[in-house]
Amino acid sequence: MGFVTKPELEVGVVHMPWLDFEEHINNYRMQDTMFMERNGLFNSADYGLTAMALLGGTLPDDYQKSVSKSYPGRYGSFAFGIYNGGGYHASEKNSNKAIEGRLTIRPLPDALPGLQLSYFGVRGKGNVESEPDWDVDALMASFEHRYFVLTGTLTDAVGNQKGDAVDAAGEALTRDGWSVFAEAKLTKKWGLIGRYDQFDPNKDAADDANQRTIGGVVYHIGGGNDVVLDYDRVTYDKPGKADDDRIQLTSRSSTDAVE
Repeated sequence: MGFVTKPELEVGVVHMPWLDFEEHINNYRMQDTMFMERNGLFNSADYGLTAMALLGGTLPDDYQKSVSKSYPGRYGSFAFGIYNGGGYHASEKNSNKAIEGRLTIRPLPDALPGLQLSYFGVRGKGNVESEPDWDVDALMASFEHRYFVLTGTLTDAVGNQKGDAVDAAGEALTRDGWSVFAEAKLTKKWGLIGRYDQFDPNKDAADDANQRTIGGVVYHIGGGNDVVLDYDRVTYDKPGKADDDRIQLTSRSSTDAVE
């Protein structure tokens, strides 16, 4: 279709436009969910329709083999769709449909093919009968290389997908945050990951933000099988709320592995 390359259409229980893309840059969802999902703004799939495509052909095979073969559009990719709004795990509780979209630009495909700039947006209502607002605007800059991965994300939101992020009058809360992620690929077998999230669930309230710090060691078994040992700490600004700490060992199997 000219500049639009490899178009795809999903109908039914489908990927929403954002998380499948982000999870192919940060490969460690088994450690736990990504920044915006972790803070309850939305989840990964819903009942509806998603259209997606690459832009301007694909990157060379050597890049796909050595760095990433996911979303390899030479100039980027996009995805958009319309959804019930409750997510794949919930029945629809109102008649509103959510509109969601992602646009990713790869500005320097020859000089810096790993650099991508992405926007994601949601316009809908929370999945309750009262239909509180649910809007999300997010920007992410990401860079993928044979030896490392870096991402930085900013988000500004009103309400959430579930519809429970409301004040006493039933009005949706205004919320914002940011996150950074890094992966160092030390050898073909070993790597390190780190992530820091900052999220304010209600900008009109004081002392309710949280901060998440993640650090871990990755072992690549081979064939797309990975094991991660990580430490995850969450601190809360709210007085009297105890911090969370955990150490965990998780694994995954993926067909998207780069050898």
